[in-house]
Amino acid sequence: MRTNEAKVFTLSWLIWGAGYAVYYPFYPLFAERFVGQEGLGLLYAELAAFGMLFPILGAELGARIGPRGVIALGMASSGLGLALIPLAWNYPTFLAFSVVSYAFFIALPNFYSWMASLGEGTISTAWAASILPMVIFPLVGGGVVQYLGFTFVFLVGGLLTALSGFVVLSRGNPSVEAGKYQRISPVPMACVVPIAMTFPYLTPTLNDLGLNYLAVGLLMSLAEFLGMVLSYSMPKLRTWGLVVSLLVFSLVPLVYINVGFGVAFGAWEAIIPLSLEFAVFNKSLRGYAAVNSSQQFGWLLGFLMDSALRAPEQSLLLSSAVSIALAFTVWLAFGRKGRRVKS
Repeated sequence: MRTNEAKVFTLSWLIWGAGYAVYYPFYPLFAERFVGQEGLGLLYAELAAFGMLFPILGAELGARIGPRGVIALGMASSGLGLALIPLAWNYPTFLAFSVVSYAFFIALPNFYSWMASLGEGTISTAWAASILPMVIFPLVGGGVVQYLGFTFVFLVGGLLTALSGFVVLSRGNPSVEAGKYQRISPVPMACVVPIAMTFPYLTPTLNDLGLNYLAVGLLMSLAEFLGMVLSYSMPKLRTWGLVVSLLVFSLVPLVYINVGFGVAFGAWEAIIPLSLEFAVFNKSLRGYAAVNSSQQFGWLLGFLMDSALRAPEQSLLLSSAVSIALAFTVWLAFGRKGRRVKS
């Protein structure tokens, strides 16, 4: 691992983690103004469709002009989109600004392939760094929304997101393999489906159940703390770690009994990297783009189920059932006989 470059990426993802965490719990609460709560699933599905295409665009741009410029472009565009979101005056402009905010997917395959070229452990170190601010910044975002309004939380998120890309400009372009696209294991794609079904509705549900924005931020910070604990401890268990994380996530609908169960949502931070243990692919620009796009297809499936149900309570309940079914399937396929996942 080249230490100085690895530190740059760790810093970049630390800043990006803060930028993402400060706004993501509050995006659906703001989006309700344009689509209502029942329309959140369709909105997220539309965004996921672009999320599927952007990694491919990012890989092709990276193969031609190098990862450094593409990372800066993707993160700057994403930050600009976030800053513009509170200025939207109707649904088309809100959707357009939200699509631009998804431009970080253009940067992702370039981030991953560049970090992979620095040696084993670089990606996991950067991922761990990105989780740390997730524990604090949802609470910060809740305070900002509660006392200053939505405009400031998107502005802060946008500035931090853009800054995370510019940090990488201090490095020269690496020699990164363009590689090829290939079929990805269905496990990483399937495991994001229950997360997607919950994502648009959890914070609006918590708000409906009586929590103000500051309390929503606090609960999401506690959820991210649980996610950090699981993401550090569960990889040691490999297949069983994924099973346990899915079962923890399945507890989310119990918020209708006690809002404290919302902390179970944090298990998503462990489910995504653990599910990638099942994906075998070449560590190249196009290889990572294929992984990112396939995961977005999983998000799209979950959001389409949300848009079909158009009922938050039903989506949360079905998400729980899907999580349990996936945990049982993973156990049957990989856990019962002690089979190890090879990546």
